[in-house]
Amino acid sequence: MSGIVGLVYFNGRPVEREQIGRMVDAVAHRGADRSGIWLGDGAGLGHLLRITTPESAGERGPLTNDRGDLVITADARIDNRDDLLISLGISRPSSDITDPELILHAYDRWGEDAPAHLIGDFAFVIADTGRRRIFAARDHIGIRPFCYYHTSGTFAFASELKGLFALPEIPRRIDDLHVGDYLISLFDDTAITFYRDIRRLPPSHSLTITPDGIALRRYARLDSDREIRLGSDDEYAEAFREIFIEAVRCRTRSMYPVAAALSGGLDSSSVVCVAREILSNEGRGPLRTYSAVFDAMAQCDERRHISAVLDGGGIEPHYILADGVSPLVDLERLLHHVDEPFFAPNLFLHWELYRGARTAGAHVFLDGLDGDTTVSHGLAYLMELARTGRWITMNRELTLLTEGYVRISKRDLLRRAVLNPLLIRPLRKRWLGMRGKSAAPWGGDTAIDEGFARRIGLADRFEALGRGERQSPRTLRQEHRQRLEWGAHPFLLEVTDRSAWAFGVEPRYPFFDRRLIEFCLALPPDQKLSGGWTRMVLRRGMEGILPKQIQWRVDKSDLGPNFFRGLVLHEGDRLERLLAAEPNPLAGYADLPRLRDIMARYRLHRAGDGEVLALWKAITLALWLNREASVHSPGRG
Repeated sequence: MSGIVGLVYFNGRPVEREQIGRMVDAVAHRGADRSGIWLGDGAGLGHLLRITTPESAGERGPLTNDRGDLVITADARIDNRDDLLISLGISRPSSDITDPELILHAYDRWGEDAPAHLIGDFAFVIADTGRRRIFAARDHIGIRPFCYYHTSGTFAFASELKGLFALPEIPRRIDDLHVGDYLISLFDDTAITFYRDIRRLPPSHSLTITPDGIALRRYARLDSDREIRLGSDDEYAEAFREIFIEAVRCRTRSMYPVAAALSGGLDSSSVVCVAREILSNEGRGPLRTYSAVFDAMAQCDERRHISAVLDGGGIEPHYILADGVSPLVDLERLLHHVDEPFFAPNLFLHWELYRGARTAGAHVFLDGLDGDTTVSHGLAYLMELARTGRWITMNRELTLLTEGYVRISKRDLLRRAVLNPLLIRPLRKRWLGMRGKSAAPWGGDTAIDEGFARRIGLADRFEALGRGERQSPRTLRQEHRQRLEWGAHPFLLEVTDRSAWAFGVEPRYPFFDRRLIEFCLALPPDQKLSGGWTRMVLRRGMEGILPKQIQWRVDKSDLGPNFFRGLVLHEGDRLERLLAAEPNPLAGYADLPRLRDIMARYRLHRAGDGEVLALWKAITLALWLNREASVHSPGRG
C-alpha cells in the first residue's frame, strides 16, 4: 500500500530535503498516487501512497499528531480497526480515520507495546520528537518489508534496499555470510541482508533508536502451550470458517478491482470461493482470477479443478500459458526490484500473474500462499503418537493416509514422519559430532565452494543458528510452531512483495492472518490429521463453500517438472555461457567444476532435482553479482 523511507542524524547534522527526495524517488513505484516529506530536527521521513482501501483515499503522509510531537510514516493495512477504535475511545467513523492515524493513537496509548495490539500487515516508523527517539515496528509475519542502516550517529531506513542506496554515504559491501546462507538454503537469520552494513527488522520485532544507541525487542511470540477445546468437530469447523472468512473479508477492502491467484488447490480455491461471495454480496464483483495453465506439461495442469471453482460463477478468469515462460524471464528486472538473490524458483509464474493483474487495473492481489503451514498437514501427529506409545492409533492413521494419498507408501511415510524425527536425525547428529563435523551438516545438494564455507565458518554458523542444535519437537503443536516461525517466510514474503509492487499491485495473504495462525496452532491434533485426512479443520470448515472435488482432494500438482524442463529448454545455452565466463563472478563462492558437471548431466536428464536447484541458485547469484559489479563496484566482506 505504501513505501516508506527516512534518515535521522543524532549528531546535530540537519537532514536535507534533497536527501529524502532521492530516497523517495528510488522507491517511487510503491506509491504512484501520492508522496510526502517531513523534515524535523536532524530527521527526515518520506512516504509514498498507493490508494487501495477506502480509508486510504484521505491518507496524507508523513502524518503528525495534534500535539506535534509524534510523526509517522507507515506502510500498513490494519485489520482490527473496529476493535482498536473501541479500545482507544475513538468515536469518529472508521472510514474517516486512516491506518497511520490509528497506529499513532495506539502508540500514544500503549507506547512500545503498541505493535502487539495491531493485527494486519505493517512496517512503520514514528519520530517521537518529545522523547528524542525513533520507534519502528514490523508485523508479526514479516509481510511488509523493512531494512535499515545504523551507525553511532546515523539511522536510515526504507521499504527496499534501493531506497537506502540513494544515500551515497551508505556502503554496499557484500556480506559473505549471507552468500553462504543462500547457497545452502539457510534462512534462520532473519536480520541479515546481502550487505554487511544493512539489516532487516525481523518479524514481530520493534526497534527503539536514541542518541545512546539502538534496541531490538521482540514484542510477540506464538504460544505452543495454548490449546483450544470445543465440544465437537462441527464447532471447530464453524470457528475456523468464521475466522477465515474475516481474514479474507478484511483483505478485500479495496476501491479498485480485486484480483486473486487461482491454482485449483485447496488454499487458493478457499480464498477465491470466499472472496467472490463477499464481493458479490457487496455488489463489487466479479472477482478477477489469474491461473497458470500448461499445455506441454499435462501433469502440472489444474484446469479441471480451476473449472470446478469457476462453475460457481462470480469470477472473471484469466490465464497465462506457463510452460511457454522461461524460469529466468525478466530476471534482471526482477533482481532490480528485489535487490538481492532469492530462492523462489517458481516466482516467475507469479511475476506473470502480477503483470496480468496490473493490466486489468487491479490494485489488490489475494494469494493463498502457504495455507499448508498455517493449517498444518498434521503429519507430526504420527511422531507424537509413536512417542507416547499410541501405536494402534498411529498405525491406523498411517494406513488410512497411504490408502488416500497414492503417491506415498506406508514405509516412506513411516520413515519421513516417525523414524526420521525420532531416530534418524538424532543419530545423524551424534555421528557428525563423533566425526568432528567433517561432513557438511547441510547435506549434499549444494554447489558451495568448500574453502569458502570453511573460511566463513559456515558449519558452525549452521549449528549455532538452530538447525543443528534445535531440539526435535516432541508434539505436533511444537512442530507446527517451528514451521510457522521458520525464517524462510519473511524472505519469501519480501520477494513476493517487491515483485508485486513492480506492477503497482499489493499482495495480500489471508492464511497469514495472525488470528487464523493463532487459532490453528492451538487446535487439538485430531483437527489437523484425522481418519487419514490432513488439514481436516479446513476441509470441514469449507463445507458448502468449496466444490467437493477440491474440498476432499488428496493430490496436488507438482510444478517442479515445468521448472526443470523450462530452465534447460529456454535457458540452457545462457546457463552454459554464464558458467564458462572468465573471470567468473562465482569464483571463490561456488564449486564451478561441480556446477559445470551438473549442467552437463542436466542436459542429459541425469541431474537430480536438488542439483538443478543448486544450479539455479548459483546462476541467480551470478547475475546479481554481475549487476552489482557493473553498476556499483562493491567490495566483498
